[in-house]
Amino acid sequence: MRPEPAGVYRSAIDEERFGIRVARVGWMTREILPEALRYCRDEGVSLLMAKCMGTERRTVHAMEQAGFLLMETMLCLAADLRGPLPAKPDSMRVRPFRSDDRAEILRLAASCFRGYESHYHADERLDGSKCDEIQVDWARRACDSREVADEVLVAECEGSLGGYFILKRNSSEEADVAVAAVVQDQRGTGVYEALVVHSMHWAAAGGAKRITGLVQATNVAVQRTPMKLGWVPRYAYFTFHKWFD
Repeated sequence: MRPEPAGVYRSAIDEERFGIRVARVGWMTREILPEALRYCRDEGVSLLMAKCMGTERRTVHAMEQAGFLLMETMLCLAADLRGPLPAKPDSMRVRPFRSDDRAEILRLAASCFRGYESHYHADERLDGSKCDEIQVDWARRACDSREVADEVLVAECEGSLGGYFILKRNSSEEADVAVAAVVQDQRGTGVYEALVVHSMHWAAAGGAKRITGLVQATNVAVQRTPMKLGWVPRYAYFTFHKWFD
């Protein structure tokens, strides 16, 4: 599971982006809910974003009664890296990004995620253009800081980049595909599969026993490739938004 701050907290990056007071809860429970609501009212928070594990049905019901709206359902897939790994495809060159790739990665982020139905875009009250900036900003920070990403892998396709993966180590035993992006005209050509396989080898080389990644629960097409390579569902979670005005 990806590390999250405990309890409720103000989200500086979201506040700067949207110009309102925004709070987050990494993993909501019924015990945290009253405290989170009180905190938001005391702090003058406009929007609270909260994740909730799919198994927390009673928490979900309590959040619905408190006026939260479901924005997103995510599935975490995981692969065990302790056995034989799938062979790296010979037909696709995947490598760590170089500094001169940065501008193209940012262009890919803008293209691949324009209008992407994340929990941000699902909220009609948020500015869609500002939602589009999120993945571009993430890619920029991943290229510039090891605090954001431990590696960025890119796939080369006929002289340009066909996609990229942002990789992060959650712990000594677990690595994570934080972001996966493939350009539209390279989907179905093996770029995504090559990046998945290379991410597995990268994680195993660093000593990880498993690698995880998130995918929209409704995006069955994207789920097929990692599952074919031995990834299995690990857990599901919801993202809710609550406005306080």
